[in-house]
Amino acid sequence: MNALGIILHFAAAHFLPGYDGPCGKMHGHTWRVEFKFRYNPNKLDACGIAVDFKGLKAALKPILPDHLCLNDIMPKPSAEMLVEYFLRRLIEIGVFPPVESIQVWESETAYAEWHA
Repeated sequence: MNALGIILHFAAAHFLPGYDGPCGKMHGHTWRVEFKFRYNPNKLDACGIAVDFKGLKAALKPILPDHLCLNDIMPKPSAEMLVEYFLRRLIEIGVFPPVESIQVWESETAYAEWHA
């Protein structure tokens, strides 16, 4: 499998309803999202690229819930639920190439991941 990736960041607050601990209270993160896409090495353009990173970033940035309270867009805004949110959003906007994986990092040491 050949893949290319885009890493983006966004700032957002959330709380985990029903969680017994600090995460049950409103707090914020600078989230890191890593999108990995499959490409066919036999279908590169004349410049030798599969997808223009600039165009791909431009397509992905609007789906980031930047400077929002995540509880306003989903009932259980965990890293796991954010992975599902991004997967649904990619399907909605029809981003090409096919998605291989999505990682959502809420800190430098903790993330949730989805694989095709």
